[in-house]
Amino acid sequence: MPYVTSLHHNWFFQDRCHIDENDSNGARPQEIQITLLQLQVVDSLTREEMNGNVRELRENLCREMDALNREVEDVRARQLDVSHMTDDLRNHFFPTAAFACKGNG
Repeated sequence: MPYVTSLHHNWFFQDRCHIDENDSNGARPQEIQITLLQLQVVDSLTREEMNGNVRELRENLCREMDALNREVEDVRARQLDVSHMTDDLRNHFFPTAAFACKGNG
């Protein structure tokens, strides 16, 4: 028993096309066609809604990834700054150590 769910419809397909035991109020071909068209519209709307949700999720994910990449670049830049500062301090406090190491090698 297929169940159709959307923001606007909640109904069983079987409820739309119920055929009595004696077929006195059975579904006519026109009713079946209408029901099938309704299902196609609901299917189309559901697909559009899902595609919109996926598109929105993808855009949000891209924004988040871009923000994380910027943070990583900032951390790398700070690491490089700290490395240069460490080298400068080492050269300032131990200026002859660099020459002594080169002279011994």
